[in-house]
Amino acid sequence: MFCRELAAQVRGVTDRIEAKGANVVFIGNGSPAMAAAFKEDFEVRSPLYTDPSLAVYQAAGLESGLR
Repeated sequence: MFCRELAAQVRGVTDRIEAKGANVVFIGNGSPAMAAAFKEDFEVRSPLYTDPSLAVYQAAGLESGLR
């Protein structure tokens, strides 16, 4: 799934998630400028952080890219 598709899906359920007491946070791996553009372009209301080092991805056992 591509990030923009995920953002659209999450946007549709954020209110339900927050009503249950949880918070939605996006973590990307681009530059701060890319994160800001993504947040604006895809109307992301949730906090969005960027981790170009991929430390968060690696800690979670995830991989970046298409494979």
